[in-house]
Amino acid sequence: RLLARTPCTMHALRAAARGVGLAARLPPSPQWRPLAAAAGLDKMAAIKALRERSGAPVTDVKKCLEESGWDVDEAFDGLRKRGLAAAAKKGGRVAAEGLVGVATSEDGDSGAVVEVNAETDFVALNPKFHELVLAAAKAALGAGRELESGRKIAGYPTPGGTGATKRPIIEVPLECPQMAEAHAMAQELAGEVRENIRVRRAFWLAAPEEGGLVGAYVHTSPAPGLGRMASLVALGNPSFPFEREQNLRKIKRAERRREKERRSEASKFARNLAMHAVAARPLYLCPEVVPPEDEEKERAILTEQAAESGKPPDIVEKIVAGRLKNWIADTCLSVQKYVQDDKKTVEAVVKEGVKAVVKEGVDCNFELTGFVRLQVGEGIEVEEKDFAAEVRATAGL
Repeated sequence: RLLARTPCTMHALRAAARGVGLAARLPPSPQWRPLAAAAGLDKMAAIKALRERSGAPVTDVKKCLEESGWDVDEAFDGLRKRGLAAAAKKGGRVAAEGLVGVATSEDGDSGAVVEVNAETDFVALNPKFHELVLAAAKAALGAGRELESGRKIAGYPTPGGTGATKRPIIEVPLECPQMAEAHAMAQELAGEVRENIRVRRAFWLAAPEEGGLVGAYVHTSPAPGLGRMASLVALGNPSFPFEREQNLRKIKRAERRREKERRSEASKFARNLAMHAVAARPLYLCPEVVPPEDEEKERAILTEQAAESGKPPDIVEKIVAGRLKNWIADTCLSVQKYVQDDKKTVEAVVKEGVKAVVKEGVDCNFELTGFVRLQVGEGIEVEEKDFAAEVRATAGL
């Protein structure tokens, strides 16, 4: 303190301090101070720039910069390689958290839904994770269109068995070229957040070509198009097909306004049906498409349950028939009770021409043609861990 208050030069202070062993504590000579400060600022700026660019931990950023001679671009490449290696190591971990994402076409006639998993729900709040899920949904939307146009796809019966959809559900192969960028983003993000991140599944759904819409709904949504559960529902309108967006310019203004109003109200109704699918958890579109093996499996379970009651075989058979009918009513979308009016089935609401939603004079004769529903973590087995036991093991107790 006394030396700092003494009005003399730095060299004099150093000379005076040598006698009391304080020379090492004094700052460097004035002529070296600007150069040292500039070098320090350059390194700090490089660390900050690479940290913002990569999102990697500071320790990894600094280590890669030192290895590359403080070349930011070279260090960024090194971080990516390190991140890919780290992602590969974490690939065996269970990833049951994450988000589902939805993307729909501009004219509303098709949509895609994907599930992207992470190890913790905290990562699902990351804006970069949101970008990844939305990018994967858009990639699946484009891939579905290309897959449909490049091969013939068998349709399945609509409710009542009156026909077959020309554009059914397509499970988008995750290894297709259109999904490559999404996988690369997932690997890069896995290296940054130190978790296993993967695109688990993707589906594409379209309305019939003669005119229809696809409604989308996402539940517990942290951002538009993202959520923990999502559903797509396809509606056809064979008696009065919707005009495609590119054809609207060719019709008169009054007709164009009517068409846009009709499409807007129909989209709201399709979204309500997608909301119903999220809430009611259907497994099949209608009773006609229930796989025989699934029905037989359920019948066997119900028969075994009813047999335990000790009642005669003929009574057991009637009990099984009734319970099987209830099971079909619970698992088939078309015959489920509509969540917004449980006195009607979904099929009945669709046949009514959505009078409760569409305004008078707006013609909408809908036909339910398909749906997809996804929920984060469905079918993934998660090992239950005892946190208290882990703490005791860590503490050696």
